[in-house]
Amino acid sequence: MPKAASNSGTPKRPKPGLLHNLGAFVGHVVQGVRTPASPPARVIREEVLERSVTLPEGKLILRRTVRDEVVPAPPGHRAPPNAP
Repeated sequence: MPKAASNSGTPKRPKPGLLHNLGAFVGHVVQGVRTPASPPARVIREEVLERSVTLPEGKLILRRTVRDEVVPAPPGHRAPPNAP
């Protein structure tokens, strides 16, 4: 009985080894160190509303936090044409 033909004409590549994966990991770490950090967001207003509710299962605290921040655009960022 003849052998079944392969679906593709190219041979399969072997899985990447330990040294390949280690090099990729180190590359990602180096890229993260070299990338400049974005400037921190400045908090303009923070409002916290809390309400206590008693249920048959016990006491429950509902909390809603609203924070307005100013985040500077990264260098070279262009605003869309329809932005105010």
